Amino acid sequence: MSKTNSRNIITKDFTWSTALTATWQLERIDKLPDGDLVNEGLFEGHPIKSVYDYKYAGIWGTDASQDELNTYGVKPGWVKIETVPVVNEDGTTDEGKHKYSDKQDRQVLGHQNPNWILGLNNTFTYKNFDLTIYAMARLGQTISSKLIGFYTAKSAITENQIAGADYWTENNQGAYFPAPGSGDDQSIGITSLRIFDGSFFKIKNITFGYTLPNALTRHALIEKCRFYFTAYNPWIICAERQLKGTDPEMGGADAFPTYKQFVFGVNITF
Repeated sequence: MSKTNSRNIITKDFTWSTALTATWQLERIDKLPDGDLVNEGLFEGHPIKSVYDYKYAGIWGTDASQDELNTYGVKPGWVKIETVPVVNEDGTTDEGKHKYSDKQDRQVLGHQNPNWILGLNNTFTYKNFDLTIYAMARLGQTISSKLIGFYTAKSAITENQIAGADYWTENNQGAYFPAPGSGDDQSIGITSLRIFDGSFFKIKNITFGYTLPNALTRHALIEKCRFYFTAYNPWIICAERQLKGTDPEMGGADAFPTYKQFVFGVNITF
């Protein structure tokens, strides 16, 4: 972890100071006694908490030939995934041209722990006014979004589906989600819908304050009186547009959606 503080401008009426923190980690499992532990997400040569799933590659469209659909065992409107080539005994491969396989086509897509966590705090003062802006970023984290994972493309009335989901139809073949009902037949690959690059940048909070002049407060026996307004999470930029409206800081949890708070308060010291 590294931390840097600087006082950029200091004058009689105006000051500007900055604090920058950076935490990084480069981890890798060199060797496991019994090899990869898939259920625990532990793989040799990869960081801990690896994400092991299918890699999303779009949605099959009507432009695919019947031979191609038959090769992978899919239909238009189904999820397309990146297949992993199978190595034959003679050393040749099938170039990944096979029916989707639970045992073959899952792969390490990333890891939950971010490579970098950055924090930047700027504080400005001008006479009796003060302004603090705190920004943060996490880079290199992979998340499994439970909220987006609610879309299973199943037709059962007991299945929750995301309202307004951009799902596939013959007239909307560039959609992110598969056709409704396709999840009844396609079991392999659906989970790829919820795996994302969880990197993000956000303004964590902004606080603007004003302290009444001492010449006014001392008559009321008040040592200090400061009015302030704080905005929490006013701005979030996600690496993946599908995560818009969610908070990647929560690691994909659906129990804590993006929230914005606006607080007005008064600090009084006697």
